[in-house]
Amino acid sequence: AFAFRLGRRKRVEAVSRLLDGGAVFGDEGWREFIPNHYQGRIGYGEKLRAVYNGSSFVLDVRQPQARTGLTQRVFDAGCCGVPVLTEWTPELEVLFDPQRELFSYRTIEEGVRKREELLKSIPTALRRAEEARRRVLHQHTYPHRVRRILEALKEAGI
Repeated sequence: AFAFRLGRRKRVEAVSRLLDGGAVFGDEGWREFIPNHYQGRIGYGEKLRAVYNGSSFVLDVRQPQARTGLTQRVFDAGCCGVPVLTEWTPELEVLFDPQRELFSYRTIEEGVRKREELLKSIPTALRRAEEARRRVLHQHTYPHRVRRILEALKEAGI
């Protein structure tokens, strides 16, 4: 329980400091922590795409219980061609080129610096967003995933 609470506190601090006034969508629990910025749940489809496409960047902060791994947000916002500021994880470097396609951070302080870099250099941010979009469309769509799963099953003799 302590680890969960500490992780939640980290997420709230990260979102508060890294968004610096932006909108938060998602679980109702955010209303309690960031009431002035919470905009409610948002489903997949046109509304989500409109929110992403109207954003300067999309922030990705992992759940407290997920010490590693990427969230779907990296792929969705990447596919929309929107700059992504994401918490670093080892998988990031396997699936993307963080120096060319995303903005990643390991600490909140580094995240604040990356946010400022992203907002001050719009051409760089948009170039990275377009590179991420290309990567997602060429390597990370559902047909790509299905092919990889089938190849792995075939290699395993299943």
